[in-house]
Amino acid sequence: MKAAAGAGTRKIPAADSRRRSRVVVTAALAVALVLLIVPALVVRPVRDPAPLGFSLGAVIGLGLDCLRHVSDARGRKRLLSPGGRYLTAPTWTGMRTIDLRDIRSVRARRAAGRAGGTSYVVVLDGGGVRMSFSGRKDIGRISRAVTGQPAREDAPPVRVSRFAAATLGLRPLPPGVSALWSLGSAEAVLMAALAAAFTIIAIAGS
Repeated sequence: MKAAAGAGTRKIPAADSRRRSRVVVTAALAVALVLLIVPALVVRPVRDPAPLGFSLGAVIGLGLDCLRHVSDARGRKRLLSPGGRYLTAPTWTGMRTIDLRDIRSVRARRAAGRAGGTSYVVVLDGGGVRMSFSGRKDIGRISRAVTGQPAREDAPPVRVSRFAAATLGLRPLPPGVSALWSLGSAEAVLMAALAAAFTIIAIAGS
């Protein structure tokens, strides 16, 4: 879906997007910290703190994994400004607008799944607005924006990570690296959950 998003201006101010993102991230991390410390302190000492540790650790790990998705573009609704400079889409923290002609960096991440995972490109523009895309049409648009963005003396060149370049179709990954990337994504969540679990066990059991 395309519609006018304002000629030459952002539909959603960059400051609004950054503020909403900070509020959500700060609140989520505060909740994770409370779950990490408070229940263990309240019930300590516990003869067998493992059930408490692993159950809360799993919740914290899942929460941190969900936190990575707050900038994901959701649904199919996309608002493209006349001339195609500004792209607006809904995210978990509300509507965001990115400047396709002032992209500063593109990274990639993969969410593990049964089919090998879903790849996302994470775009950061000159206004500090971050948005992530996984749809084929969105990724194609970002790829064209990156390759077509003219060099500017007042801005550094676009930084594109190795995994992002592969996701954008600009440079393939060596054989086997894609599978390792999926495995590493799953292990990162597991390691966060285990770290939280053992921290809770140590506090509750002391």
